[in-house]
Amino acid sequence: IFAANALAESIEAGDSLNPPLKQLWSFSDRVLIEFPPAIYDGVAYLADKYGNVRAIQLKDRKILWDIQKDKRNVGPPSDTTAPFYYKGRVYVAFMGGNLVALDAKTGEVVWKRDLQSHLESSPVISGGTLYIGSDKAELHAIDPADGKEKWTFDAHRPIKSSPSVSGGRVFFGNYSGIMYSLDAKTGKVDWRTNTTVVAPGGDGGFYSSPAIAFGNVYAGRDDGTVYAFDQKTGKVLWKFKTPSGIIANPMTYRGPDGKQYVAVLSGVGGWAG
Repeated sequence: IFAANALAESIEAGDSLNPPLKQLWSFSDRVLIEFPPAIYDGVAYLADKYGNVRAIQLKDRKILWDIQKDKRNVGPPSDTTAPFYYKGRVYVAFMGGNLVALDAKTGEVVWKRDLQSHLESSPVISGGTLYIGSDKAELHAIDPADGKEKWTFDAHRPIKSSPSVSGGRVFFGNYSGIMYSLDAKTGKVDWRTNTTVVAPGGDGGFYSSPAIAFGNVYAGRDDGTVYAFDQKTGKVLWKFKTPSGIIANPMTYRGPDGKQYVAVLSGVGGWAG
């Protein structure tokens, strides 16, 4: 894990978690869980590699519901991206192309939409709109109530990162190294920055989602380069080369010295190694 001074003056204080942390309990899903759960009102909504989504009551680890019908986990995996909770529904994207809204209390399908593309981007909802990218190079803005399209933006190359939303703008990178800022309501481009033509160049793509704080946008490419962009203009403020690929999302925090830092996991081929 690498941390670089982000040269910011302050950061909002969140909940305090003081190490060393102790494990309270664990839950075995039997297969790979690649993404963290969505948590709301004492319930964790978890998605695994075989396309199952389940609700777990945190106080007693009771399974409230799951969508998996065959308990044997046979056949090829049907990977899902990270779930998102919003107004009594759980939204999850399946890599085969389906974007699904589930009733958070029952797990029943409220609506399902085929985006006709391989999906690795996780859905995010802000301001009453769901945003998600696709390998067809499209960023979709969707009404979470019924799954209807509000607008679509063509990024020309696959979008594997999940979008981030701040200040009425949607930020995301495509898989050819271009970072975008769009108007969240209309999809109009505010700025785009092609990092492959900014020194040190390279041909890495963005797999991780950008972190936004203090007027800056932070993101890492899968060739190991971390970037800081000006949130308003897209200008590259600084970059830092790590020894290996980055697919993990960066985070920013204030250290005990009072300085702001940006931390990101770097590993062989994008995986920890």
